[in-house]
Amino acid sequence: FIYKIRPDGIAVFDLEKINERIKIVGKFLARYDPQDILVVCRRKSGVQHAKKFAEAIGAHYHVGRYLPGTLTNVNYEKYVEPKVVFICDPWQDTNAVLDAYKIGVVLVSLVNTNNTLNYVDVAIPCNNKSGKSLSLVYSLLAKIYLEERSK
Repeated sequence: FIYKIRPDGIAVFDLEKINERIKIVGKFLARYDPQDILVVCRRKSGVQHAKKFAEAIGAHYHVGRYLPGTLTNVNYEKYVEPKVVFICDPWQDTNAVLDAYKIGVVLVSLVNTNNTLNYVDVAIPCNNKSGKSLSLVYSLLAKIYLEERSK
């Protein structure tokens, strides 16, 4: 997914491959009912975009600080049982990654070049630190998801 690495060490993504991946993931998510998807985002630049994405498709969301046990503790007031957990950043959303892994649900993640893919089942390479980039990716995914669900 990396087109080239600039002389200053910055990796440049291949936008055509990323666009293909966004379409694949959008169609993949469309196989699930909205109530079976949990969108998680702790990154400040992505909180509003993740929330809008979840609201647009009708999914559950947890933005801000994620408490361990949200997926595993049935006595917790915000407990949910999703089939897919969609996170913004595996590094910032570590607790959500570990919870999803513990219960064995599919984990979809936006990843940058510095993220590890531990426990991530499906990755979308992108700049997951920029609000503009996150807005674009979430809006494209929402559009594809809604189009696929309406078929």
